[in-house]
Amino acid sequence: MKTPIVQKPLFAEDCPKIEVETSIFEKIKFTGREINLGKFILEEESVYPVNRENAYPAGLYWLYSSRQDHHMQKLMFSEFKNWGLLKPEIILDNHNSQKLKRITSKANYDDQKRKRMMEFTELWLDPDSEESKVIDEIIIDANNGHSRGIELREKLAKYAPGLGQKCASCFMIALGYREGIVPVDTHVLHFLQDLGYYIKPLMDEVERSPSKKEYLLYEGHMCDLAKHYKMDSALYQAIVWAMRSGYSGMYYQKTIDAEFPAYQLPKEFYIGETKNLGKSNVPAQVTFDNF
Repeated sequence: MKTPIVQKPLFAEDCPKIEVETSIFEKIKFTGREINLGKFILEEESVYPVNRENAYPAGLYWLYSSRQDHHMQKLMFSEFKNWGLLKPEIILDNHNSQKLKRITSKANYDDQKRKRMMEFTELWLDPDSEESKVIDEIIIDANNGHSRGIELREKLAKYAPGLGQKCASCFMIALGYREGIVPVDTHVLHFLQDLGYYIKPLMDEVERSPSKKEYLLYEGHMCDLAKHYKMDSALYQAIVWAMRSGYSGMYYQKTIDAEFPAYQLPKEFYIGETKNLGKSNVPAQVTFDNF
């Protein structure tokens, strides 16, 4: 029996840590607006309170995020909500309905994702399934200090159909896991490569997803960078994603500027918008109703 992965190391023991020159930090400059966008993305996609009822829509949302345009992902989720399809029992009851097929037909790899959605939902409702047991563990831990993030993320990625390490990480972050967990996507890999890290998946002839070992290594790089900038790893990744993905926040421009003043970092880490930075006044309760 293998020893379960625990959250204490940022790097797995078998993943060598690569030392990066201090000058690497000089390459990274965030504007106040970029930090605002990162904060807004995290808050918009957060779940509160953390329970099974709220967690299922988050699982559905991130299951459909794989290889999917972000704007289309949000539109699809809005349709799930508008049609009243955010409960697992209703999803199963409508598995052959035209309205469900109409929504999921917008997704890349539609047939494959719909099949995984059904498997994910069936296991969610089965109290004896490993997926369901992990969800219960996550909800308990999320309401008691978020101390088992990496361990539970790895179990979720193993047992939940359609949620690999990246999407499972997004799900965990939505439930409040902000330290030590990073969704490692193509934007993160290219970001790290541009900073001088050796990224094996990008050096192959065909770009591919990182292996489990590689994922933990790249996740550790991002956690180290976040620590240097005195912010949690989830926020750091959200900022990088906003910068690299082309996400402009155009639909939320007024909300971002008015309600999400930039995250407070030491002044030397800002360029540009440094005069009007204040403390966050993000609403205490943020749910998927914000979509």
